[in-house]
Amino acid sequence: MKKFLSAVVSAAIILSSANIFPAFAAEKYGSDINIVLLGDSISEGYDLKESEYNYGQIIADYLDGTVSNYSKAGDETIDTLSKVSTASDLSDADVVIISTGSNDLIHYSSNFLLHMFAEINALNDGYTADDIPEKPTFSEMMKMVNTDAVKDFASSLTNQIAINREMQILRVNLTMKKTEDKNNKYDCIIDTQVIPNIEKIVSEVKTINPNARIIVQTVYNPLQLDETYLENLSSSYSTLLQNIFIPIFDSVTTEYRKRIMELDGVEIADIYSDFASTDANNNNYSWYFTGIQDSNIKEFKIHPNQAGHIAIATDILNIIGEKNEDGGLLNLTYERLKNKENYPAAALEDYKKIEGTYCVGDVNNDMIIDAKDASEILSIYSTLSTSGTITLPESIQKAADINLDKFIDSKDASEILAYYSYASTGETGSYKYFKNNK
Repeated sequence: MKKFLSAVVSAAIILSSANIFPAFAAEKYGSDINIVLLGDSISEGYDLKESEYNYGQIIADYLDGTVSNYSKAGDETIDTLSKVSTASDLSDADVVIISTGSNDLIHYSSNFLLHMFAEINALNDGYTADDIPEKPTFSEMMKMVNTDAVKDFASSLTNQIAINREMQILRVNLTMKKTEDKNNKYDCIIDTQVIPNIEKIVSEVKTINPNARIIVQTVYNPLQLDETYLENLSSSYSTLLQNIFIPIFDSVTTEYRKRIMELDGVEIADIYSDFASTDANNNNYSWYFTGIQDSNIKEFKIHPNQAGHIAIATDILNIIGEKNEDGGLLNLTYERLKNKENYPAAALEDYKKIEGTYCVGDVNNDMIIDAKDASEILSIYSTLSTSGTITLPESIQKAADINLDKFIDSKDASEILAYYSYASTGETGSYKYFKNNK
């Protein structure tokens, strides 16, 4: 699970001219279940820190299984489809998780918006309409856009109406259903591109492995922001976001969700609903699960943060339906969240359904597996050796019995110290990963 190696592999992919996903070793946390991820930057874990975990890793750790992640940032549905035939682990998969489609929407939208901004002379110096990529990312779009020029243009009500008119055209191009007798002037991206490709992905997966459970994710709306955050923006930005961009993107992601829900022969992880959790004042919480409010809005960090990956993992684990009392990474990553007191209520309710009662190795329950836990084990062992009895909560007993031999002794302490030594060198693998790959 070494993320450095993952980065090297990603670099090799980018530099390679071959359109084939290379073979790689699955991350092993046990042997109970085999999981395969197909998708884009969301399932890849793009923008996570070195010490953080994507939801595939959290799920595999929780289920004592293996995970093979064939996801790549920037991939559209057509790219995900091309990976199916080369994903060597698919034939042995128990669960296949598909997270794709967001880049189809992002690339089309970014191209459309850049041309709109070019029309109103709101590109940065050095850029013209001829420089607009065919499939720009949001980051590329924000690099090219002169946000001050957009703000000035949007200060006029007439211009706001003009922008809204263009945004409505974008919405229709994305969400309209294609028919033979009308609407042919629109591109209908979800209907003609995204859904057909996902259906082909599902069909090919079923051909390779008819027994695998297939879980398809919906797409969240990244433009759901805290009211206080919006109030601190300039009035032009706030007006554009609240009255035009946020409603349009919510309309698009809602339609995408509807179409995903209509897929046959798959189970649906409704990420849209969890990320769109609301509080008592009906404020949406998508911002909590991304990094969009943690930095300058021009950076446009829209990928799931650690809380977001916990929410996605929770959704999928509840669908799989296998409760594990050893919460492992799921518990550890949640408890380590700096602002978990703000974790949205609806998503928290889903988390509580699946959280474990202990974590193997975390004997003192401080969410870190280190020498202190080894000392706790030795203290328990000393007491047992002298008096022969000690009353311990069941959760502590299970956390301390590292080698599962029904005894708490120096062997367990040694195992903890071995893991602690491994982690101290900068490795970020979980205890289960260490145990199954040492």
